[in-house]
Amino acid sequence: MTTSSHKNKAIVACLLFIAVALSILVVSLKPAGAAGSTYYVDIQNPGCNDSGPGTQSNPWCTFTKASNTAQAGDTILFADGIYSVPPNYDLPRSGVPGNPITFKANGTAVYINAAGGGANAFFFKTASYITLDGFKFQNANSCIGFWPTEDLFGITLKNLDTTGGCSSAIYVSANPPNRIIGLVVDNVRMIRQTGAYLDYTTNAVVRNSFFDGGQEYTDSTPLYILNSDNPLVENNEFRHFYRHTVECGSGFDQGSTNMTIRNNIFYRIHDVKVDDCQNVVVQHNTFILEHEVPNEGWISYNGQYGTTGVTLKDNLFVETGHISASISEPAIMDYNYWVNTIWGPTGYIIDCDNCPRDPYYDLSLWVEDTGRDTHSRQDKTLTRYDIFIDPDNFNFTPRADSWICNNPANLGSDGQPIGALGCPAGANNPPVLAPIGPKTLNEGDVFSFGMTATDADAGDTVTLSASNLPVGATFIDNGNRTGTFNWTPTTSQAGTYNNVHFEVTDGTVTDSEDITITVQDGLASCTPNWSCTDWLACSNSLQTRTCTDQNACGTDTGRPPESQACDSTAPEGISNLRVE
Repeated sequence: MTTSSHKNKAIVACLLFIAVALSILVVSLKPAGAAGSTYYVDIQNPGCNDSGPGTQSNPWCTFTKASNTAQAGDTILFADGIYSVPPNYDLPRSGVPGNPITFKANGTAVYINAAGGGANAFFFKTASYITLDGFKFQNANSCIGFWPTEDLFGITLKNLDTTGGCSSAIYVSANPPNRIIGLVVDNVRMIRQTGAYLDYTTNAVVRNSFFDGGQEYTDSTPLYILNSDNPLVENNEFRHFYRHTVECGSGFDQGSTNMTIRNNIFYRIHDVKVDDCQNVVVQHNTFILEHEVPNEGWISYNGQYGTTGVTLKDNLFVETGHISASISEPAIMDYNYWVNTIWGPTGYIIDCDNCPRDPYYDLSLWVEDTGRDTHSRQDKTLTRYDIFIDPDNFNFTPRADSWICNNPANLGSDGQPIGALGCPAGANNPPVLAPIGPKTLNEGDVFSFGMTATDADAGDTVTLSASNLPVGATFIDNGNRTGTFNWTPTTSQAGTYNNVHFEVTDGTVTDSEDITITVQDGLASCTPNWSCTDWLACSNSLQTRTCTDQNACGTDTGRPPESQACDSTAPEGISNLRVE
């Protein structure tokens, strides 16, 4: 073989190496947000083939084929079926920032099966920038486990249903110093199982998810977050748990830091335990009903475990237990609202170690002793049915007519309604026209009567009007949700005037009344002498009374107003404490 031939082969080999290296570089440098390829997997398609192109018409058969092929930015869509993965399956490839590899269910019954049973289905050790979307599980110990051998980044678990598929939904095992950074758990359904155990995470988010221990009250903690930095727990719903429901520290130097727990619903749970944690904010959560076997309070923190920097604000407690507090930890507590607490013989709201008076049944004494909760409120008469739209069917949105939604003084520290859910968005309270009724007068009477309207929406522009009036009659909108009808009928206007129309509108809804006005023939021979009862209590922003003509003249001339607008006051039992 000639030297020239050797050189040519060397050049070809070098060029081939450069081409492969460039192809790898192009994949790894795919710009953030660049569209990748879409592949299809359909195990129930008789024509599926792992040697095929993975198109919709020629799909692959297995999860492992998809995971061994996918590159950063690719999306793999799985049709309905059961897809087995090897025990403790560690995904072999990673995405890159802005271009994860997305494995997505493209049906309603896409199951991941842990082959052999008793093992984890997925077991993340090295893969980063992965999204698992829409799957269900079966035969697994943990549906998704983690044992990082290096720092892992950008893993998103969303729209999953782990119910019945594993004993533990998500389990992050500590393997320090390696951490899971940027883990997102979004809209995951976890019923009758240990939900999520997160250890050594940074910037983890658990949101929009559903945890339910079942009517028998699962004896497990649905959400542990230990040894973690900056975790966020928001917009979740927790039901029926006998143990600590959210725990950010075990009391054994495993606490998390800078944790936020906000806008969550807690129904019949044990407590939210923040012992051994630093800088924890528990804000805008709603707690409903104590579980049937009471143990501790609804929020528990204790300075003896090193707990510091606790903020409890804007939370709503309805027929619940109490806060288990510690005077040794000067927590920031304010704008919380207790409704008919049930702990103890008469319902105490705070159990505080080493406090001057313990426990505290009355909020005013707690404020007096500690200076906390100066803007908080306590009510001992209302129930969950007065507060929520349909609590028996788990609709915990506040009623539009509830005191929470109707009293501006009940806003939280940020100007929003307290609790996890705001008042019904966009709900319009219709204007209401106070009853007018038929009128009788004589020819020549200088006749006038008022019209009153109410609207629970203080900011609405309310317009009053009248039509089909008798000749010579006028109506004036006074601009303050009242109007005035005026008429002096002439000697030729005796008769009956039907369908005289009065209405009020807020621009969206209208309320109206048609009345009959009767003008008697001849000038008045009797002067009315009106006597009125006291005004009744304010109801739906309206007060009424009854006026009677002592002379029984048979006309309405000069009748005083029998309705007027008023300001609704807080119901009896509400404590509006403000200490300046």
